[in-house]
Amino acid sequence: MLPPLSTPAMADDALALAQAAADAAPSDATLKLRLAEVQEDAGQVRAAIASLRTAVALQPEYAEAHAYLGLLLADTGDTDGSIASLRRAVELNPGYVRAWNNLGSALRKAGRLVDAVAAIRKALELQPDYAFGHATLGLIERDLGDEAAAEASLRTAIRLRPDLRGAIVGLAGLLQRQSRLD
Repeated sequence: MLPPLSTPAMADDALALAQAAADAAPSDATLKLRLAEVQEDAGQVRAAIASLRTAVALQPEYAEAHAYLGLLLADTGDTDGSIASLRRAVELNPGYVRAWNNLGSALRKAGRLVDAVAAIRKALELQPDYAFGHATLGLIERDLGDEAAAEASLRTAIRLRPDLRGAIVGLAGLLQRQSRLD
């Protein structure tokens, strides 16, 4: 994804340029994905989803577009659509660590915790030092009631990436529930 645009004028310029590029090459799926990035950054999530749907229609084997579509669908509450897109991404690219992690998050959101653990474990098998995967696994383990495993996973995430807010907040909440944090 692109870095955030710092002013509304920059966002408008970026949108215009990205749209012009996508319009100039209507069969270029990569330009549709780049347009979606700019649209999302400008707060136009529905437009970004439409651009990504176009990208995957143009290039059905485009794992990155499926993964990004899945991420945005999750953000809009379309959990089933998110899971389908992320599953397609990992079918196309079984080594796509972030897509496995995002699939685990979507499955967690759908309440399919055992499947979520399997997806996260696949991400961690591919990249054992993936802090986001350890953090997500910790949250799922907490949801499953395995607080010892959750604590270990969240601590691993923080050790790997000390600034990972979700892991820090998750661990603090877990310790507070256990009356181990004042």
